[in-house]
Amino acid sequence: MKKIVAKLMLTVMIVSAMVGLMGRQIVMTDSHVQASAPTAAERDRAVQELNRMADIKWKTSSTLYIYNHTYTTSTTYTGMPYTQTYNNTYDEFVRSGAYNGKQLTYKGNAKMGNDCSTVPALAWKFKYSSIQYADIWTGDYLTCAQNGTNSSYHLATVGGYKMGSKDTKQFATGKGLDSMSKYYKELKKGDCCFYRWYDDTSADEKDWKWRGHVVVVVGTYADGVYITDQIGWSSGDSFSTWRHIYKLSYSALYKKYYVPVKFV
Repeated sequence: MKKIVAKLMLTVMIVSAMVGLMGRQIVMTDSHVQASAPTAAERDRAVQELNRMADIKWKTSSTLYIYNHTYTTSTTYTGMPYTQTYNNTYDEFVRSGAYNGKQLTYKGNAKMGNDCSTVPALAWKFKYSSIQYADIWTGDYLTCAQNGTNSSYHLATVGGYKMGSKDTKQFATGKGLDSMSKYYKELKKGDCCFYRWYDDTSADEKDWKWRGHVVVVVGTYADGVYITDQIGWSSGDSFSTWRHIYKLSYSALYKKYYVPVKFV
């Protein structure tokens, strides 16, 4: 009798919970709450969060070695350091030293930074608090592009495409520039483009490897986008690992096998 009463009570509780959830219009997807689509103001906020990471000026009080690069006391750097070892937020970075509102000075031998995959998730963390930014990598963006979504990271493809088992090079070259440009034209501020493809072009098989990178769209123009990305020292600067408000045409995106995704 106790089991029957308990089951009845459990059924009532479940029905009540379902009614409550329906009233709130909450949809659960893979253990994550599916938030509403970003507003224009939220897209602006995501770019502002990105800019904080890319724009911060800092110096180190002692020689610092982070991810195969030596930071010296004589140089003022711009933007958080590049590393695939750490996944730090802007606030963590600022707390690592003394910040006067204009420039940060490292105290001691702190080692911090982030990489291209982490940065977009950090920029959107204010809205999608469940994003596991410390774990995300280009393989997670690839999962989104192949399936159309990756709800674990609040990602979806721009234009609703699904690549199936293809990598971004196979997909982009199969579509062609005109078709890919239709997807690129749908990009908005705060969206991303990424590539992840297997490079087997070298004559020496030991040099074959996966290549991947992610950029964040911070603006658009007639035939392209402006991006900001944490790219490492291939940025070409001696004081920053970032490209900030960098211009990329649709043709340039296509030639690098970029595909567009967004946070939802």
